[in-house]
Amino acid sequence: MTIKIRFLLLSVLMLSLMGGFIPDSAATHISKPVLKEYKVEYDLGEKIVLVGWVEYDDQPTSDVLLNVKVLQPEGVELLERSIVSDERGYFRIELETENLSPGNYRIVVTSHCREVHRSICNYRNEALTIRLKQ
Repeated sequence: MTIKIRFLLLSVLMLSLMGGFIPDSAATHISKPVLKEYKVEYDLGEKIVLVGWVEYDDQPTSDVLLNVKVLQPEGVELLERSIVSDERGYFRIELETENLSPGNYRIVVTSHCREVHRSICNYRNEALTIRLKQ
């Protein structure tokens, strides 16, 4: 074997072995919605208001797309809505209850990350069960 071929094979082998020591290049964007203040019991007709922020590296993060789903007591999706965190990283969700029935409704808020991170987003969520009473 010539020296060039040996060098090439040795280089490929070294690079392959070193690849195990290189940090994972397939990074993920880990943002998550955090509900700040909320109550879990409402009267029918009372507006549900949820406030929170999107956390990334322990800081509120702006311009993050959030998906909000409301599930009926039977688990059937009642509504789905998208919102974006504001310039300070906060969001506000308002839901009308006047046309609903009493029962427990599950609200799921999922972070879809910023547009530039969408391909590496891990879609973390926070869920909350709200009770509507008469």
